[in-house]
Amino acid sequence: MGLFVKRYWVLFTFCLCLVVAASVWVIAIKTEPFGNQVKGQAVLASQGEKMIENQVEIASEPFVSHSEFIQKGHQFYNDTTGWGRIEALNWEDQQKFAQLLLISLNEIGEKESLQKDLIHIQSLATFIVENNKEKEHILFLHRIFHDLDIDVNQYEHEDYFDITKYGEGNKMKEVVKHIESNSGL
Repeated sequence: MGLFVKRYWVLFTFCLCLVVAASVWVIAIKTEPFGNQVKGQAVLASQGEKMIENQVEIASEPFVSHSEFIQKGHQFYNDTTGWGRIEALNWEDQQKFAQLLLISLNEIGEKESLQKDLIHIQSLATFIVENNKEKEHILFLHRIFHDLDIDVNQYEHEDYFDITKYGEGNKMKEVVKHIESNSGL
């Protein structure tokens, strides 16, 4: 055994260093906060604990174009609901933003190609303003804005929910069914 160690001590030392380095790396990944992040995910302190609150600014003036309306809507829902934040919604912010959406819809007017989707946004935003605190309203708004941002503003993302009339709309029935079930129709 002694002869073996004398001959291969460099190789043995190198392998031992690799094992130690790999162990340190694995421990570091599991304990450092950024080890849990993927594409900007919010960091959860631990399962069941409250998420770090994300402060958002809500515009005081209505949006002036369809493109801005879609982009800012998508950004708001990414910031407030994306990456697990939907589990800890700030309903006051959600209501303020829904009110801004309704005011903006009156300001920017109708656009034929977006009419159905804007009606869906209006219905969902109205539910939120009327204090109907269902996460599904927020989820559908986020998905509508996400798809419209891809279709209208050429936002690049691999996910596509296919729930807008402007896009393919193959899953738009889910939104319509949700709106109808909440509006008493």
